[in-house]
Amino acid sequence: MFKLIRNYREFTAAGGHCDRLPIMVAASSSIQTATSGKVWFWVGVGVFVLAFVIWFLSWTNGPLCDPNSPFQGHGVWHLLSAAAVGCLYKYFRAEEGTQTT
Repeated sequence: MFKLIRNYREFTAAGGHCDRLPIMVAASSSIQTATSGKVWFWVGVGVFVLAFVIWFLSWTNGPLCDPNSPFQGHGVWHLLSAAAVGCLYKYFRAEEGTQTT
């Protein structure tokens, strides 16, 4: 899930500008686990549950319902739901090659 950069040369080649090493860099496209993508399924479920909670709290007269606020619960719900669909896409792509006949 993360790539550990062990030296300064690797870090600067990746575009970093920090002197603290080792640095953890997210590399979501290179997740290789023994679970064959099941991580993506559970991340997608978690993101969708969070989206549902925000959607529920942003109903009319709800605690997140404020039409004058730049933070709109309904918009956040759309973004999180899209992220959940993206996670499920990654899950199904990872599971594609694991079928046995």
